[in-house]
Amino acid sequence: MTESESLPEHLQLTEGCPLETALSPLLSAAGVEQDAFVEAAGHLVRVQPTFKAGMAKLTPRRRIGSIRIGALRIDVLPRLAVREMVMLIRYALGGKIDSVSRTDLPTDKAGLEELLCTALADEATRIRQIGWSRQYERRRERLPVLRGRPDFLGSFPWDEDHVSSIVCTYHLLTGDNLDNRLLLAALETASLLDVTAKTKRRLFEHRKVWSAIAGPWYPTIQDYETARSHYTRLSEHYRLVHNLGELLVLGHRPSAPIEAGGVTAGGFAIDMPWLFEKFVERLTAEIAGSLGMKVEAQCPDREALLDAKGGIYRGVRPDLVVYRGNRPVAVVDAKYKDYWPGRGQTDAPDSRVSNADIYQLFFYAQRLQHRYNLPFPPNALIVAPVPAPNERGGRRVVGEQYTEVTWRAGVEKAGHVRLVLVPVTDILRAMAARNDWAVQQSDFVSLFIGKLVGSTTPKHAIGLGQVERA
Repeated sequence: MTESESLPEHLQLTEGCPLETALSPLLSAAGVEQDAFVEAAGHLVRVQPTFKAGMAKLTPRRRIGSIRIGALRIDVLPRLAVREMVMLIRYALGGKIDSVSRTDLPTDKAGLEELLCTALADEATRIRQIGWSRQYERRRERLPVLRGRPDFLGSFPWDEDHVSSIVCTYHLLTGDNLDNRLLLAALETASLLDVTAKTKRRLFEHRKVWSAIAGPWYPTIQDYETARSHYTRLSEHYRLVHNLGELLVLGHRPSAPIEAGGVTAGGFAIDMPWLFEKFVERLTAEIAGSLGMKVEAQCPDREALLDAKGGIYRGVRPDLVVYRGNRPVAVVDAKYKDYWPGRGQTDAPDSRVSNADIYQLFFYAQRLQHRYNLPFPPNALIVAPVPAPNERGGRRVVGEQYTEVTWRAGVEKAGHVRLVLVPVTDILRAMAARNDWAVQQSDFVSLFIGKLVGSTTPKHAIGLGQVERA
């Protein structure tokens, strides 16, 4: 975008890419003073004056989405290409991605609302192809004909000359259930968002269909939790639309509209660290599951930090703990940070793993060692994304020697924190193409398994047939 004094109404940035632009046109379009604008826009971007008079530097935070202040709309687009971003959303939220290659995706400049609504419309189409969720509902009413089980006692008093109806109890197969009500609520919300005309038409079409199936509903968080706890083989395919619906209807995970600086700033943004964490959770669970291990996510430990009287001071909650049987073998922490690039033309890290991240993993590992009386701490992994080769801008990836930190803090056996770099784009593309990981992702899978269990696994030991296909 060129620096211009014309009145901007739509400003687009890309995640991780700061933009220097004139400040006064932004303030004019927003219709607010500078302090109020900085506070309101700070929900999505950090606004900092520069040494150039009248100029400001806008740095996207670790969120993608949009915010509207007055007549000004600011969009932060994802770093990933549109196709891969849609795959990431679908996979992280429990859906399938093998059909994305056949989807008519929006342009490369599509914002978050467009991506979420496209995924919702695609999934609604898929549900119509597979079949609606239908359940038997017990009903008891007076009918002119016999149906189900008659209730003679409930039909008294009898009129022997003019018997025109009888009370019956029966079961009716209906689609007016929680699964479809939640989907209808998502379609109604999505159809009001600022998306392209094509996507809006698709949403309206689906909304019309589901309006004939289910009644209106105003969901709560408990409704979504109830739906997720009652999936069967006949309703499992609703998982993704329910997760998308929770984002759109409740703004439960993303950042919802805010008020800042005395200004109402409407917008919708999603935390990329949270989305990446969900991606790592599912990926780790599928890889670990293929080896007979299990993964527990966000399992709280309330006895790790106690006050002077032995009460709970605060709980700790590691992202993922991997178990073999009942024994923890690894603790995994997902970090959506740029820990991959080397400095200049060397493989030395441009940005080392922060002390806070290292100390956190050290604490988790030692706590698990103490709780389970282990002879040594379980493996501690920091999982961070690494761009595909064509997305690195010619930069080198940090060398292998810098992906392991040894912990020597007076314990008998040293512990280790290992950095695992996940090639998100390559993994998503391989999943969508249904290519065998033994060919496409053998290096990464072998490395990840080795660091999970602390040993080297042959490259041919795992393939996409063993890991649940996305």
